[in-house]
Amino acid sequence: MLTDPEIEHIAREYAARVYAARHGTDYDLVLRATLAAPPGVYFQARYAPSRLAAGDGGFFVLRTDGRVVALAADAFASRGDAWPPGDGGGEDAFQSELRRVVQRALSG
Repeated sequence: MLTDPEIEHIAREYAARVYAARHGTDYDLVLRATLAAPPGVYFQARYAPSRLAAGDGGFFVLRTDGRVVALAADAFASRGDAWPPGDGGGEDAFQSELRRVVQRALSG
């Protein structure tokens, strides 16, 4: 299992490679959530002023092997929820929706 610093390093390398190439370097990497199952950490890139990258749902770094799973924004909107998922539904709703989206991305 990877440590938090190892996961953050992977996330920063991924963001520099993907987000900087598409959207420029003026972004902050934000840790949004940690899941126990599947084990890993969910990140988003935020651009000034607090704007998410259009069409982007962030990415998930698996704690088991460091694999990065990119998530599309429409994966979260499948239930018609407002972005970000869980707004109005609390943190439990967000975690549940994130778990569903990550598991679907991993299986498919």
